Amino acid sequence: MLLSFRVANHRSLRDEQQLLLTDPASDAWEEGEPCAEGTPLPVTGVFGPNASGKSNVLDALSFMARMIRWSFRESEPDSRIRRRPFALDPIHLARPSTYIVDLRIAEHRYTYGFSVDDTRVISEWLYLYRSNDREIVFERDGDDYSSETARDLIDMASVIDIAQNVLLLSVAARSRVKNEAIRSVYGWFSDRFAMKRSLDTADLRFRLSTSSKFNDELLSRLTELLSAADTGISHLEFRRSERTPEDSLLRKRERGELIFHHRGVETEHPLTLDDQSHGTLALLDIGLRALQALKHGWLLAIDELDGSLSPFLTARLIESFRDPEANPRHAQLVFTSHDTALLGHIRGTEVLRREEIWLVQKDESGCTELFPLSSYRPDEDENRMRRYLAGRYGAVPHIDDDLFAVALAIRDRNQVE
Repeated sequence: MLLSFRVANHRSLRDEQQLLLTDPASDAWEEGEPCAEGTPLPVTGVFGPNASGKSNVLDALSFMARMIRWSFRESEPDSRIRRRPFALDPIHLARPSTYIVDLRIAEHRYTYGFSVDDTRVISEWLYLYRSNDREIVFERDGDDYSSETARDLIDMASVIDIAQNVLLLSVAARSRVKNEAIRSVYGWFSDRFAMKRSLDTADLRFRLSTSSKFNDELLSRLTELLSAADTGISHLEFRRSERTPEDSLLRKRERGELIFHHRGVETEHPLTLDDQSHGTLALLDIGLRALQALKHGWLLAIDELDGSLSPFLTARLIESFRDPEANPRHAQLVFTSHDTALLGHIRGTEVLRREEIWLVQKDESGCTELFPLSSYRPDEDENRMRRYLAGRYGAVPHIDDDLFAVALAIRDRNQVE
């Protein structure tokens, strides 16, 4: 599980910002190091106005995952690292970008991080915690390596000329090195992290055509989800395509088509994916990812969750990640939103707890600041949505009403006739 993520010099995140996925009001963190008391949160929401930088928090975590998974395969020698440093200050274009995670995997905790500039990995490190004692799995400073617990890893690094733009973790995870810490951290990023941005219908169509995913239980749960959203869909059916001898010979996956049975005036009508609304497809996309995350214990990161789900459905999704029966493998949901309804109560139930809410705002220089709602002392009868809209927490846009009206005014009627 993800305990903490720190990032510096990524897009609008110029100075180091930290997102805690444990209660930030507890004493579980001291000087940026994880302590034993921190209980990971199943849900974390990041709120802020448009262009405040909230999406950049998840984008930075996604960039870190891409570097870990693909830097060894995709980076040509001497090629550039496709990072996005803070662009509003020329000084930071040349400064390194840094990414750090604190993870709890099985019974151990790990800290892994790296710093990169446009052409090389400047530093990289992996620490293992047994109780509160820190062990150095490896430390990298440019082309120099050191290790206390993985001597064979450093021997490998001295034999293999690891490119300057490739992470040691990415190379070591694919090598003969049998190190539990390396395999665990790499495996978390490759198998337990999923990022959801805007709807990609081509990707959704591909995932919906693979029959191995669709058993009766999954179809039933997706049907319940779509029915709860009042889509008019009574049930789903997966029609498998006939396999040809060539498919069997080449060991191709079974494929098919998902059929949506809609309620009509007198009978049901089977419709295809092309007949569904954008809202239904978006809901189906999130539903598939959420069910997979809950089943396998992933961290699911969703950017602009309010663009795909209504507040009521979002509240239901959040509650499913909190429910021990629905989430036995301790999956986590991290999302961004500017839907203020999620800061209050829906149908009499509090959607998010104080420790699950983070806020972002930009200063006059274009830098994003990330901070927890728990840093504000609660009122006796706190109305978070009202206080948020009133600017009591910051993280709201400063709109010039007159300038906004002028910008939208029709200046030449011939332009719209």
